[in-house]
Amino acid sequence: MDWAPSDDDNDESMPFRSIADDVEQQSPVSRVVTHQSSTHCANARLNVQELHAEGNGEEYYSAEEGEPTGEASSRVAMKQMNNHPVTSSSTEVVMEVLYGIMEHNENFKWLIDPVNQARVAKLVEYHLREQTNGDTSIQAFEDEHFLNELRAQVDELIHENLKIKTENVRLMGKGSQSAAVNKSIEELKRRLALSEEAVSMQEGYRREAEVVFQSELEMKSKLVSSLQHDLEEKDSQIAKLLENGTELPGSDNVAPGSEVARLKSTVMEKDREICRLNFQLSTKQKLVDEIAKKVVQQLETTTTASDETVAALAKHLHLDMDMFLFKSVSEKQEL
Repeated sequence: MDWAPSDDDNDESMPFRSIADDVEQQSPVSRVVTHQSSTHCANARLNVQELHAEGNGEEYYSAEEGEPTGEASSRVAMKQMNNHPVTSSSTEVVMEVLYGIMEHNENFKWLIDPVNQARVAKLVEYHLREQTNGDTSIQAFEDEHFLNELRAQVDELIHENLKIKTENVRLMGKGSQSAAVNKSIEELKRRLALSEEAVSMQEGYRREAEVVFQSELEMKSKLVSSLQHDLEEKDSQIAKLLENGTELPGSDNVAPGSEVARLKSTVMEKDREICRLNFQLSTKQKLVDEIAKKVVQQLETTTTASDETVAALAKHLHLDMDMFLFKSVSEKQEL
């Protein structure tokens, strides 16, 4: 667009036409305020306040496409994009365009020409379109940035949730393991209590058997000593009879040979009884020693073994058979 002043700027004979005069015939930019209709309006200036007041309620009409714009309009567009990052109304855009024109030339008589009015309309439309595109791109960029932030937050929350689930699984595994360990410990304690009870019972049987065998041993020892004493007396009597050849008192009617034979048989019987008692005592003493040794070994194993070994010992303990053997022997001896 040629922004140079026209040749008839100072021609006062040329009548002044407002934009409103051409509304019926051409497509003007807008219906703005009517300028004073004097013939000396060559240097008339635009009333900005009236333009803004009437422009807010008026409708703007775009011109046809294809009209070129000048350097001033491009410069005005750049200033408008730089100075107004937010969305502006069409009236504000028109004012920006007119301010740009005013910077180049303050003479507005060229606006009477409908062609120039169409050029201004196209320039305004161009500015509006550029501003709309810029706002749309900025909004799209902001939306994309917001979506990226939301995606990052969602990814972070998913990662945190995964960590929490992993920790919960680990804690649940530890809880199940601790429950199993506690259950096994309780089972071992129960087995240990049973084994201790069995050992205490066996110890009671052993002590009872020792008391019985000790009393029996004392009785047998006394019996052996008495038999030995009787045997010694009989031996002394036999020796005296053999040496002196005299008869025993109270046996006048009995032959000395038969009395000696009887005494010898009695001595032999006593000897056999003594041998039998000695054999029984030695056998029982060995049996008591063997069982006592077994009990001591089992008790030592119980004190040094683990819970599983103690449970196994209590399970496979056969000492009660020996205790029953002791009782049966004692009963037989009493009979």
